[in-house]
Amino acid sequence: MGINAIRNFPLYGVVSWGARTLAGADELADQWKSVPVRRLAQYIENSLSSGLKWAAFEPNAEPLWAAIRQSVGDFMAGLFRQGAFVGSSSSRAYFVQCDAATTLMSDIDRGVVNILVGFAPVEPAEFVVVQIEQLAGQSS
Repeated sequence: MGINAIRNFPLYGVVSWGARTLAGADELADQWKSVPVRRLAQYIENSLSSGLKWAAFEPNAEPLWAAIRQSVGDFMAGLFRQGAFVGSSSSRAYFVQCDAATTLMSDIDRGVVNILVGFAPVEPAEFVVVQIEQLAGQSS
């Protein structure tokens, strides 16, 4: 049912004894059912959004997309080396997509570049995908 028990520990007080979110019921098959996966996804999303601010001053085209893939790939490789993902190789643990398939002409006209990042967290070892929208080509 996706229910966390509420326990009272002498040194810590009342705590939620479990790692399920409100979407935690197994029947829902939600990618956000466990707290650690959600926290990792938020960390990745916030880190990338913050770390890609430089893209706002670059022309929204393949050279920018390649630089974003490199930058995000380096960040994800660091997390992989630290054991944040499952998989015997980096290609089985995460992916980064930023190209003409993720950023359409209508996005380019709006000054937006789309980045798709997927990763296999240690638990539950299924791929989780986050999409980041970053402003690009906005020189002023």
